Amino acid sequence: MPRAADVDHPIDESPSTSGHSANQADAALNRRRRRHQRIIAALTSLRFGCFLGMVAAAALCVIYGSGIAKVLLKLPLLSWKGLALTVFLWACGVVLWPEPRHDSRSTRNRVLTAARSALMLLPAVLVPAAAVYAVLPIVSLWRFVFSTYAVSLGEALAYSMGVAAFALLLSTDILLRASRALFEPYADKSLYEPQPISARIHDLRAQLRRPWRSSLRALGPRALLALVPVVALVASFAVPYRGHPTASGRPTITQATGPSVNADQLPAYPTGFASQETWTKNLASGQDVIAGAAGPIILTSDGATGLDPRDGSNRWSYQRKGSTAGKVIRSPDGRYMALRFDDPVVYTSLTNTDGELDSSTPKATVVLDTITGATVFDWRGDSTLQMTDSAVLYGTTAYSLKDRSTMWDLRKLTIDGASGSQSAQAAYSGAAGHSAFVLSLPSGDHDVVVSQKDPTTTHELPDLTPRSSPQTTRGSNVDHGPVVIDGWAVVDKPGGKQVKPSWSEKGLQDREVQAVSLDGLADVPGADTRAYDLGMTSEVNSVASRKSQTLVTFPPLPAEKPKDDVDLELHLWEAFGTVGSVFNPRTLAVTTAAQTPGLAAASVGITQAAVGEAVEGRITVKPADGSSGVSIPLAPGTTFAPPGDKLYNPQLKDLALADVRPEENLASAISTPGATIIMVRTGTRYSGTSRIYAVGGEAR
Repeated sequence: MPRAADVDHPIDESPSTSGHSANQADAALNRRRRRHQRIIAALTSLRFGCFLGMVAAAALCVIYGSGIAKVLLKLPLLSWKGLALTVFLWACGVVLWPEPRHDSRSTRNRVLTAARSALMLLPAVLVPAAAVYAVLPIVSLWRFVFSTYAVSLGEALAYSMGVAAFALLLSTDILLRASRALFEPYADKSLYEPQPISARIHDLRAQLRRPWRSSLRALGPRALLALVPVVALVASFAVPYRGHPTASGRPTITQATGPSVNADQLPAYPTGFASQETWTKNLASGQDVIAGAAGPIILTSDGATGLDPRDGSNRWSYQRKGSTAGKVIRSPDGRYMALRFDDPVVYTSLTNTDGELDSSTPKATVVLDTITGATVFDWRGDSTLQMTDSAVLYGTTAYSLKDRSTMWDLRKLTIDGASGSQSAQAAYSGAAGHSAFVLSLPSGDHDVVVSQKDPTTTHELPDLTPRSSPQTTRGSNVDHGPVVIDGWAVVDKPGGKQVKPSWSEKGLQDREVQAVSLDGLADVPGADTRAYDLGMTSEVNSVASRKSQTLVTFPPLPAEKPKDDVDLELHLWEAFGTVGSVFNPRTLAVTTAAQTPGLAAASVGITQAAVGEAVEGRITVKPADGSSGVSIPLAPGTTFAPPGDKLYNPQLKDLALADVRPEENLASAISTPGATIIMVRTGTRYSGTSRIYAVGGEAR
C-alpha cells in the first residue's frame, strides 16, 4: 500500500518546480519594473518639457510683448480663479497618491483596485480642464483687443501658454506619482530614490564624459520627448500671433525727389488769365492744392506731390503711409514747407479687464524742399514753428534750412530780459519775414521782430490788423497764424484814425492800415523799410490773400447796417464785394478791386451759356478789372449737380463771399507759380473727387 501523500507537500510542487516558478515571477517583476521605469522616465521628461515650456512662455512674453502698460497686471485678475482651482486639484492628486509604503502589499480585488485608481487619476484630467477655465478670459481679452484696436497682445498669448504649460506640468506630476504608487507596493525596491544634488552632478559629469554617440543614444529619446510639449506650446503661441499681426505703429515713408531749379528759372505768379486750360488732372477725395516755389503742390491725406506747372506731371512726391497730414506752413518765398502729421495711434496702457486701451497720437513735423521734394528736417513733435527763407524756428531752437546746422537757442540767449525756462517764444506758427522772426515775450506786453542773424536785437512789432476767421474746411490745411504773404503783413498805422459805425455792436471798427515788411521792421540790411498805405479796413481778407498770394483788405464797413440781420460778418459786404485794397508784394503795387488783375479780386464759378439751342456749363473766372478771364466748356457729367446750381457759385461772388459756407462752394481757384489752378468738385457735396484745371497767363 503506497504511502499517503503529505498534505503539506503537494505532489506537483517539487523543489525544482517551485524554484522555476520563483524565477518566472522574478522575470515578470523585472519586466514590469523595466516597463514602469520607461513610463516614469517618459513622464519625467514630459514634466521637464512642461517646465521648459513655462520658461519659453516667459521669454516670449518679454520678446513679443505689445509694450502696453498694465497688461501683465490685469491678466492675473482674469485667471486667478482658474489658477487657484488648478493648484487645488493638483494638491488633491498629491494627497491621493502619496509615496507608497514598501512593506504593504495589495490584497484588494483587481477590479476594485482599477476603479479606485481611475477615480484617483481624475485630478490629472481635471487640472488641464481648470487651466482651460483660467485661459478662456485671457483669450477673450486678446480677441476683443485685436478686433477693436488691431493690436495683438503678445503677452496675453504668452501668459496663456505659460498657464497651459503650468497645468500640464502639474498633471504630469500627478501621473508620475500615480505610476510610482501603482507599481511600488509590489516591488522590493522603490523606483523613487531621492538623490542629493552632488550625486546628480556626479552622474551628469559621468554622462558628459561618455562618447557623444552613446550619450545621444541614451539621452536622445528623452530629450526629444521633452521637446514635444515645448514645440506644441510654442506653436499654440505662434499660430495666433503670426496669423493676427498688430497693425504697424510706424508710418511707411515713400519718397521720390525731383531735379533742382535755379532761382532765376523758377516760374512767376501769373496775374492774367488765358482763356483755356493748359492741362487737367483728377484728384482723389480730400486732396487740395497750395502754391510751392516751382508750381502747384497737391496735398494728399498722407503727404504731398509737387507738379510741373507746364504739363501737370509729377516733379516729386512724399507720402507717409499710416499718418494723417494736417496743417501746412510755407516759407515766405515758398521754397520750403512744413507738414504736420498725426502718426499712427500708439496704445499706451490697458485701463481695465474689459479690454479698453488708453491711446496717444504721436505728432511729426516734416520740412520739405518744395522744388525737389527732399526732406530737410523730420521731427517728432508739433512745437511752434516759424519759417524764413533760409531758417526755421522750431520750439526755441533755430536751424538753417541750407545746411541743417543749429543757429541758436532762445533758452541760451537773453532777449529783453527773457532767457532760460522763461525765454522768448515764437509768437505764432506760420511764415515770418524773409530773414526775420516774430517772437513773444513772457511778459506778454508786446511782440518783437528780430533778425535771424541777431535775435538779441529786438524791435517792437506794431499791432497786426485782425484777420477774418477762416470759414473754409480747405483752409484747415493752412496755418491759422497772421496773414503774412511773401514776408509782408498788414499792421495798424501808428497814430492812424479809427472809425466805428453807429450800428456796430460786436466791436467791429475801421482803422487805417499799412503793408509793412517784417524784414524792414527788424532792420535787416537791404530790406524795404517803407510802409504802403492800404486805406481804411476792419480786417484782412484772409481767404483772398492766401488764394492769390497778395495782401487783401476788406472795404470800409458800410455806414448803415444791411437790412437783413445776418449772423456772418462777410454778408456785410454782400452788395459791393469783400475786396478793398490789394497789395502785391512782388510788384509793391497797391490797387483797388477795380484796378486789380489776376485772382485777388476775381470771381470763380460755373455759369451757363447758350450754345445754339442747347445750354452748356462753363468754368468761369471773371477778373474785377475787366480784363479777359477764363471760360472753359464743362464736359457733360463732370459735376454731380447740374451747371448753374448754387453749389458752383453761378452768381460769381468773389472768393471770400463764395467761401462763406464750404459745403456750398464747390468751385474755387488758387494762384501758384506758373499757373492759376481752378478746382471743381466732381464728387458728392461733402466729400469726393475733384478735377483741377491749370490756366496760364501773363506774369507781372
